[in-house]
Amino acid sequence: MTHSLRIQIYAFTTLIAAILGASLAGQCSAEFLLTMASGIYQDTSGEVKVVVSSRAGAQGLFIMAGPSVGPQEFNLESTPKGEFKHLFIKFDEESQPPMYSQIIVGNRSYKVSGNLTLSLAGLATIGIDNNNPYLSIVTEGSAAKGKPSILGFSGLTEIVRGSGSAAAILAANQLDPEVALVIRPYVVTENELTLNGKPVSTPTVGTFIKADSECLNPSAVVLTSSQLAQIHSSKGEEQRVKALEQAIKESSKNSPLKGHLILKSDKSSVLLLDVSEKNVKEMHPVKGTFAKRRVCVLAEISVG
Repeated sequence: MTHSLRIQIYAFTTLIAAILGASLAGQCSAEFLLTMASGIYQDTSGEVKVVVSSRAGAQGLFIMAGPSVGPQEFNLESTPKGEFKHLFIKFDEESQPPMYSQIIVGNRSYKVSGNLTLSLAGLATIGIDNNNPYLSIVTEGSAAKGKPSILGFSGLTEIVRGSGSAAAILAANQLDPEVALVIRPYVVTENELTLNGKPVSTPTVGTFIKADSECLNPSAVVLTSSQLAQIHSSKGEEQRVKALEQAIKESSKNSPLKGHLILKSDKSSVLLLDVSEKNVKEMHPVKGTFAKRRVCVLAEISVG
């Protein structure tokens, strides 16, 4: 990982250091285990299980939470469903854009419109972000159970497995604290979906949440830290403008944000995950004028 310019990472610095140290790929400290070749995951507490279904017409994620069952003892067909709270989240790869389209709880089905957060038996929190699309399952860590863990999917493809601070910062559908006071999570109880303690009676669930950053505006110019350094090193305004135009041409050929998931966004910065490289990146507006263009810098976050 190359060293970037020294930039302010706002409130993310401490968390990012812990994330990178924990290995996003889950090779060292992940608390979700892939227990079978058929795509069954289980957290190490034995209480949360995720089954990936790629069957035609039933593509999605079956998520269960309940009594602890060892990974070698669990059998989906023979497990009494009454012991677990569970739901199925359908993924529609044929829609444009692809999205998590439906939630089935008990004998009821709900259409997903936008993003939402679900609490499952107080053991796991499920976040759905259809802006990407991205879905995460985060276990509820405690002093007795250890650190929280996260399992994240883009569609039906696993892209994140980690624990500790990674679970907090890589969770899907993160809300500004003020917005979170208004948009409450849904709760899966005994074969029922509730909101604010009452059964959900509407056929549609979710809320459209727009990423709040001028850097995500199509008109914004996104540069790498090395491109920005080259512009700043140019002598004179005319040379800086020329360097900027050259950087814009380079960026237009290969979109800097291609292959990235937006994990968190506010007016000051955007936190992203490079899906292929498993690198966390930060993007923020650059102060100053650049020929009246809004310029943002995207940089890998280097630690050590």
